[in-house]
Amino acid sequence: GEFEKVRRMRKTAADQTEALQAQVQKLLSSADGTAPEDILGFVQLLTSLRDLRGQIIALRDVRYTDAAVIDRMDQAVVEGSDKLSDKCVAFLLQPKALDPYRKQITEQQARVPGLAKVTESDEVEAALAKSSSELEMLTTIVSGLKIKDATETTRIIEDISTLFAQLNQVRSVLRNRRNELAKSEGAAQFQAQLSLLSQSVLNYLEIATTPEKCDEALTRVLVQIEEMETRFSEFDEYATELISKREEAQPAFESRRQRLTDSLNRRCQTLGQSGERILTSVRNRLASFAKPEEVHSWLAGDAMVAKLRDLIEELRKLGDSVRADELQTRLKTVQQDSLKQIRDKAELFVDGGDLIQLGRHKFSVNRQPLELAVLPRDGGLAYHLTGTRFFEKIESAALEAQRHVWDQAVVSENEQIYRGEYLAWQIYKTGKAHEVHAFMAERYQEGYTKGVHDHDAALILRPLMEMHASLGLLRHSPAARGFALLFWHAWKDDETKRSLAVRMQSKGRMKELLGSTSGEMDAALLAQVASFSSRWQVD
Repeated sequence: GEFEKVRRMRKTAADQTEALQAQVQKLLSSADGTAPEDILGFVQLLTSLRDLRGQIIALRDVRYTDAAVIDRMDQAVVEGSDKLSDKCVAFLLQPKALDPYRKQITEQQARVPGLAKVTESDEVEAALAKSSSELEMLTTIVSGLKIKDATETTRIIEDISTLFAQLNQVRSVLRNRRNELAKSEGAAQFQAQLSLLSQSVLNYLEIATTPEKCDEALTRVLVQIEEMETRFSEFDEYATELISKREEAQPAFESRRQRLTDSLNRRCQTLGQSGERILTSVRNRLASFAKPEEVHSWLAGDAMVAKLRDLIEELRKLGDSVRADELQTRLKTVQQDSLKQIRDKAELFVDGGDLIQLGRHKFSVNRQPLELAVLPRDGGLAYHLTGTRFFEKIESAALEAQRHVWDQAVVSENEQIYRGEYLAWQIYKTGKAHEVHAFMAERYQEGYTKGVHDHDAALILRPLMEMHASLGLLRHSPAARGFALLFWHAWKDDETKRSLAVRMQSKGRMKELLGSTSGEMDAALLAQVASFSSRWQVD
């Protein structure tokens, strides 16, 4: 209870007092029995005594401590501090008392001209900072010492001030040297960091495949630029380059993000449209089922429905949950509507669904969609509405003029021209050698059959092309060839004629080497040919 608590507190107070007495005894013995060889030893002892007195003062606040014992310890520490202070003053009055600090400062001063790296200057700065801290502590201790002769205090403080002046001079020289080193090292380091930044921008642009990754990559680049601004804040000329780099990076990522967003939107729209088409096919397919089991079985196993579900899942992954939910809901609705229609049909239709029974009466059902068509009827053409007996004859003179093509099913074949011949002629007109099957594949609207018309066209085309190659000028009419000879020989042999002959020979060689059949017509030559033909009354 309370008694045990008091006993524990008394024991704790006694233990603390005993431990502190041991520390006091040990430190006073060191202060009285040894004489430090340098000022650093005095500083350490005086600092320890000051800390120890603080602990003694703090012990007074502990309950159940012996005040008399604490007073004796405090008095002993005060007396020991006074004795040590007198020794310290006597030591400081010696000319060589502050030599350790002078030596430290001089050594660091000698290192400054030979510094080659910023890291080396940082080491010197750290050593100078340590010396400065110790001198400040020494000044504080001397100011607190009880020195009877004020001139002695003044002398000691002046010696310390002299060291501070020397220390500040070394720091000033070091600062200038460090700036020089930082400028030379910073230029190379900045260029390396700038190259790394440019490469990082390119890499991030490559791996940024979504708008979210674009934002994340841009944040990383901006953080990297801010780190460089902090690192090279001492160099104003680099700030402009970093600002320019930021202005380059931000639009690049924004443009990349916009392109990705547009691509994502287009992708989602395409998937949505594909889903719409599949839903239409699903709705039409479900309309043909007569039992609910067929509906469930088909929806569970059909590849088209599985494709629709894959589209919905992909839309969710792309973030377009609204469109995905809409397709999912519509698929469910189509399924429910189909089941409802099956139930309705079971109640209304009989005999396989082709008859509606109302009481004793049965009515046939026409499921054929109404479409307008043009059909031959009674030697002419007539409009017809499918699923009905509606016909209306078309009266048109323009249509009557095209009667010869009424029975032509495709553009590539009629009563006189076979489809394979038409295909061979189409290839021949191009003037180039084509692979027949590839040429035919692009003209599916002309109604060719693979393996039939391409085979026949190849058989027709081969001798046709050989004939074309061997005919030469004979492919032109005799009248055209005769008129050309007459024109050429009637033309007076002059410079214009010789120049034309050279050009024609050059074009001929180009045609042989390059297979070129195109060439620009000479306007002056055409005019001369026209004038010649008018004189000879040639058409």
